[in-house]
Amino acid sequence: MPNVLLSLPPLYTVVGVYRLLMDPKIRGPVWDKCRNGTLRGLAVASVYGTVMYGPERWFVSLFLSKSGRLQSLLTIPYVTSYFSVQTWATIMFVTSQMSGIIRFFLSKNLRLAK
Repeated sequence: MPNVLLSLPPLYTVVGVYRLLMDPKIRGPVWDKCRNGTLRGLAVASVYGTVMYGPERWFVSLFLSKSGRLQSLLTIPYVTSYFSVQTWATIMFVTSQMSGIIRFFLSKNLRLAK
């Protein structure tokens, strides 16, 4: 592999995702390896999100209610018209933690599937 192309990792990511989605010879074995990790990760992440939404919302509202600067930084025009700023910040925090949980469960299986 030429060293010139190694400086373009986003290109390799796009090509890899395309081949994963379009080539059944790759998609089948990778999905077979990652299916259980995906399902376990989604189950644990959904339970975690359900349980931790309330405490996270309390924690976020505790700090956001006292900081006008944080509220102005987190205000997004179209999104915060549907949700309050506290709800929006809580959703962002919980979903980032949930993606970390899913990544944890998938990491070993993805290494094996390579």
